[in-house]
Amino acid sequence: MYVALEKRQASAENIDKALQNIFNRCITNQEKEISTLKIGEFVMQELLRLDHVAYVRYASVYLSFNEIDAFKKLVANALKVKISKTLLKLFENIIYFQYLGINIPVFLEYVL
Repeated sequence: MYVALEKRQASAENIDKALQNIFNRCITNQEKEISTLKIGEFVMQELLRLDHVAYVRYASVYLSFNEIDAFKKLVANALKVKISKTLLKLFENIIYFQYLGINIPVFLEYVL
């Protein structure tokens, strides 16, 4: 996970939170033993939330792709998540602006 995050902008605090989430999922898992495959899935899920580039880096090694199409699907999934997060943030900002009574079209004309 640290190698995948190398030279990325993830803060130590966010990395610690991700590692804690992985640890918590491991200790609350119903199975007596957890396979390395399951832990790898937990890591991928946390990396997807944390940093999309690190997610692709980790997955490209962890999943050891044999075909380019499978890798393309992985990257497309990461992009969908990033776009979804961006749209969610945009909607949150629009709702906040409306709460403040700011007219969005007028604000955009002012900013742009």
